[in-house]
Amino acid sequence: MSQVFSTEEELPHCVASRSAGEIPQISMPPGFPDDPQWRSWPGQLFAALLEPGCPVDPLQTARITAEAISGQTDSLGRELLLPHLKHRPHTRRGREGKRKAPILHLLFSMLQQEGGSSWRSAREYISRATKAEELIHYLDPDYAADYVYFETRGYYRNFLGDSGIHEEQRYLETTELYREACLLPLVQNYLGAASLLGMLEVRYGTSESPYTPWAGITKFRLTDWGRYVTGIQEKVPVWKPRRVLEFSASGEIVSLRESSPGAEKFLREIAGEIAPGIFRLGRSQILAAAATEAELGDIIDRLLTMAIEPVPVFWTEMFESLDNSIVRLEEASGYLVFQVPDHSSILSLLREEPSLARLASPAAGRKILIHREDLPGLRRELKKRGLLLEIGRV
Repeated sequence: MSQVFSTEEELPHCVASRSAGEIPQISMPPGFPDDPQWRSWPGQLFAALLEPGCPVDPLQTARITAEAISGQTDSLGRELLLPHLKHRPHTRRGREGKRKAPILHLLFSMLQQEGGSSWRSAREYISRATKAEELIHYLDPDYAADYVYFETRGYYRNFLGDSGIHEEQRYLETTELYREACLLPLVQNYLGAASLLGMLEVRYGTSESPYTPWAGITKFRLTDWGRYVTGIQEKVPVWKPRRVLEFSASGEIVSLRESSPGAEKFLREIAGEIAPGIFRLGRSQILAAAATEAELGDIIDRLLTMAIEPVPVFWTEMFESLDNSIVRLEEASGYLVFQVPDHSSILSLLREEPSLARLASPAAGRKILIHREDLPGLRRELKKRGLLLEIGRV
């Protein structure tokens, strides 16, 4: 059974004023630009990660925060999944492990709390801060705002009971809920937990009476929340991904078994629609949709997250072959990987001769990267030196 704090003094020091709707200004750490947008609540989101006085790279802090919070999948955020995250989960992708649960809907409930204009500005802000507009590409702001508001409002009302709960008790129980719903899924991601506690706000009741128990945060030490996690595992609700995508056993055909606007939009961008809800999806389409190795992994992640299990062998084998780092590198980027024998002088020649250095690049160990277009020229140069047979494909 979780502890419910009896006095405000017993709460973590980062819990500040309980004034409804108040979001006070904070002192920004060195390194943040002198810009009003960093003193609004989005700035506080990232500033809450830091001890005052710490030097900080604002863009890196924003990127880490966005990845840590948004890299969660759950049913409440099923249509809001950010598909191009560069953050990788601790568990293996979609096979033996599931990503941790229920953060995403709380983030979006905060982003839309002031209405559509604030929601859109928040999307634009995070997009700029992370230098990755594709992170927000799949979010429909109007749909997300309405969907998340009603889901979150119902969740808190069910947990807290009637809206007539005494203000003090509501404050304490809401605080308790934040720890239960937010801290436990991020036990292994301290940075994400710190940022989460720095930005969460909940709208309790009507739009005219916002309730923000975590407003006014000035700093947060990672050790402050760790001791509050014990004993709440059994009470935390578990959400599972919404699995709507069926993979054909014969390959290259996938179909949606339930209506899912987010999944449908995602599939239209990476596959060819041959009938309503039915798509042709093969190896070439997946590779064509991925501009980088990381994006290729994210596409496979999302397909497996949506997949109705069990996934046919044809697809698991294809995903595993694409998951091979060398295959992904070669097919997604156009570079080929060659192994250089121990006795070969090619690596030293690449460092010494500009004509060769333009055609190949050293990689890890005794491997070199050669773009397909440069391979004929490199072969000619190596042939002149009698080294043609001294490299081989990995």
